[in-house]
Amino acid sequence: MVQPCLTDALSNRKVEVAQDLRGILIRIGRFKSLEAHCTKVHLKPIRLLWEDFDTKQQTNMLASEKNEVERLSSSNDFQSSLPTISFSSWLPSFYDELLLYLEQEWKCKS
Repeated sequence: MVQPCLTDALSNRKVEVAQDLRGILIRIGRFKSLEAHCTKVHLKPIRLLWEDFDTKQQTNMLASEKNEVERLSSSNDFQSSLPTISFSSWLPSFYDELLLYLEQEWKCKS
């Protein structure tokens, strides 16, 4: 089966192996399968970049809750608040990371 080898080649940027497997799939009429598989492999890191916002928000929320519990147990009046990241301020960093990822992919294909 070609897919496990193709996944490995795409994930680890083994260009020559990926090109050989691409040739095999095209010869046997499986271009749509190749296209779908490439999309699936490449969307995973992009999805992780996108989900980074939620991850950071959850981390901040958990840390904030922990600080609140500590504040209540120590009966201090100071309030510690962790900065929350607004979506609009996070979005440019997502685009920067996405462009970096795409540039790396472009270099591997050239």
